[in-house]
Formats: sequence, C-alpha cells, structure tokens
Amino acid sequence: MATVNETVTRRPIDLGAEQAEHQYKIRGFWHNAARHVWHDRLTVAAMVVLLVLTAVCFLGPPIVESALGVDPRTTNILDRFLPPSEEHLLGTDQLGRDQLIRLLYGGRVSLGIAYTASIMAISIGVVVGIVAGYYGGIVDDLIIWLISTLASIPALFLLLIISSVFSPGPEALVLILGFLGWLGAARLVRGEVMAAKERDYVIAARAVGAKTWHVMFRHIFPNVLSIVVILLAIDAGILILTESGLSFLGLGVQPPTPTWGNMLTDSQTYFTKGPHLVIWPGLMITITVLCFYLVGDGLRDALDPRSERK
Repeated sequence: MATVNETVTRRPIDLGAEQAEHQYKIRGFWHNAARHVWHDRLTVAAMVVLLVLTAVCFLGPPIVESALGVDPRTTNILDRFLPPSEEHLLGTDQLGRDQLIRLLYGGRVSLGIAYTASIMAISIGVVVGIVAGYYGGIVDDLIIWLISTLASIPALFLLLIISSVFSPGPEALVLILGFLGWLGAARLVRGEVMAAKERDYVIAARAVGAKTWHVMFRHIFPNVLSIVVILLAIDAGILILTESGLSFLGLGVQPPTPTWGNMLTDSQTYFTKGPHLVIWPGLMITITVLCFYLVGDGLRDALDPRSERK
C-alpha cells in the first residue's frame, strides 16, 4: 500500500518536470534567452539605465536649452565655477558655460562614438572571422597572420600614433576605433565558424547546391549571433574608456566639442575651484561602462546553452 501511495504522489511531480522540459524545448533558444534576461533584474536594470541615458543625451539637449535658456558654446567669465543652482542645475565650468547642457552634448558624442565604433568593429570582425573559418587553408593563414601581426603591436601605441597624426574629430575617431577594434571578434567568430561548418545542416546545405555566401550568412551566421551580441555590449563600454583615455592624453576629440572624456580631463586642473566639474563626467563614465559590462555579462549567461533557464 505504501508503494502505491509513493507512486501516486510522485507522478504529478514527474509530469510537471516533463511538461516544463517540453515547454523549454518548444519555446526555442532565443525565446528562452529573452525569458532568462527578463528574470535577471540586474541586467534589466542596466539596460533601462542605458536606454534612459541614451534617450536623454540624444533627445534632451534641445529641451534643456529652451527650458533653461542655456547654450553649450556661450561663455561668461563672470559666471565661472558657479555651484549648482536653479539657473545652472549642475553649475558652470571654467569659462562660465552651463555644465548640464555640455554634459548632455558630451554624452551624445561619447555614446555615439561607443555605439558606432563598436558596431563597425564587430561587423568587420564577423565578416573576416566567417571568411577565415569557412574557407580555411591559405585564406585562413593569411587572415590569422594579419590578426597576429596587428595584435602584436600594442593597441594604445597604434591609437597614439594615429591620433597624433590625424588629430581626430568624432567621425575620424569612430573610423580609427572601428578599424582597430575588430581583431578579438574575428578570432572568436573564426573559432565558432570552424566548428559550425562541419555540422549536418551546413553539409546538407552545401550538398543541395547552396551558394557559399548563402551558407555563410544564412546558415552559419545565426549560430554566432549570440557571440556578436555579447561582444557588442562589452566593446561599447571599452570604447567609452578608450575615448576617455585618449582625451586624458590630449589625443581624443578636441575642445570645444564636449565629450565626457575631455570634460573630465579639463576639469582636473580646476578640482579645488569646481569639484562638481569632476564629479558629473566621472559619474557618467562610471555608470555607463558598468551598465555595459552588466548587460554583456547578463547576455552571456542568457545565451549560454549550458546555463539554467527559467
């Protein structure tokens, strides 16, 4: 009698487990990844913060200019180093310019560089990695030689040389960072493609006469998309730090065009007179980079097929 009861009490649990496993399979990989992210509160919070910062920096300057009557280029020596007030919510800088409006315009430039350069670098890395991994042979050898040669030169050294020669504005800096930042993505994608091209669905596509580019970008690329998404989030954070580092060395975007990096660099000289000039750009850089890293970490967990999904 006890055995019958044990069987009766265990059966609903077994059915529930089987049903949950069945639901997990039919939902699909990307649906399960989205559910995983949705239940990760820290990743969702980081995404929300990034969306709010991006929206405020790209859409907010005209609203702030009209509401407060400030201009990022207007200087007033008599209003230097003013503390936060009703007229200047975040105070003024060493030239009497409103700190809030310059912070918003600086965020527009810094985030624009981060987003655009990371997309450009990842795009180059994905194409190069897929070509190298799929063709193999001499094509792979030449690409790996190029990657190894460029990787052997310190990235900061290359950035310093190029930046000192060209004195880049935002557009030129995007091109420089994009063309120098694809090496890691190419290596990772190449490794994934070399494994994916031997799978049955790729062999079947080639057997029925599918064109090479169709196989690479229709059948193989979707299987490396998870790596691309993770790299995109992490690289955006790295590029904000890179822009700030170049500005600190005087080789980033040059004033009067504001970026968070050059605002922080300029303010260090006046720390005793206007500490608020250091706090806000530094806080924006810290929060943004932290959120990018949290998003990248959360996406890595969600897109890992070995992780437990809800």
